[in-house]
Amino acid sequence: MPQGTVPVHAENDPLPPGSRVASHHHDVDQLTWPQHGGASIRLEDQWWRIDQGHLVWIPAHTEHEIRTEGADALLSLYVDPALRPSGDRWLRPLALPVDELTAQVLRHLCLRERSPERRLLALGLVRDILEHSEESRSVLALPRHPAARTVAEAILADPADPRTLTDWATALGVSSKTLLRAFRHDTGVTFAQWRTRARTHEATRLLDEGWTVQDVAAAVGYATSTGFIKAYRSIHRTTPARHAARQRRRPSGEA
Repeated sequence: MPQGTVPVHAENDPLPPGSRVASHHHDVDQLTWPQHGGASIRLEDQWWRIDQGHLVWIPAHTEHEIRTEGADALLSLYVDPALRPSGDRWLRPLALPVDELTAQVLRHLCLRERSPERRLLALGLVRDILEHSEESRSVLALPRHPAARTVAEAILADPADPRTLTDWATALGVSSKTLLRAFRHDTGVTFAQWRTRARTHEATRLLDEGWTVQDVAAAVGYATSTGFIKAYRSIHRTTPARHAARQRRRPSGEA
């Protein structure tokens, strides 16, 4: 990112899955959106797992690291802090939803032939969208505790894994209370709530690939479609079928 040159700078870089952007910080604010996949992002001492339906707001001077996990492009918008939205919430990292309008405007900002004036106009629209966005409840915070992190990574690798917290505690030689406290402390939710988020996270990716709701339900560990639909709605505020229908309506090539 060029420092101190223009108030708005956008990049849309192709990245192979498994790429790593080493720990660093900027003097400017950053919006990062992993397209067509997901990414893990370390923000100071916390890891977040996000999918293509979300972007992360990273305030200036926030130490961060990025690892792509399925994303084939990382769109980043760098903005002078003087142009950030008003309010205290923009002083800390945020996870926000990406809808079709947001995606189009962000891509528009990456077009090199746009003049600085047109970029500022587009940024004004982005600011308006962000100011009226609610923080996402579906982004996964990853636990820092070693045993809890082992559990989390195993569930991300196989969301249908049926093992209970007690099963995991026995396998790892720790108490179930230790794991429960670690998930609550490091992620802000219980183990059961975190697993639901992890399952619906993977479900969104499979729906985007064209899987049926019934097949997705089985793949991420639900015995019935009804149970899966209820869990999905509790996190994403829509049903799997509506999400899939919205994806099908998007023009070819969009996230």
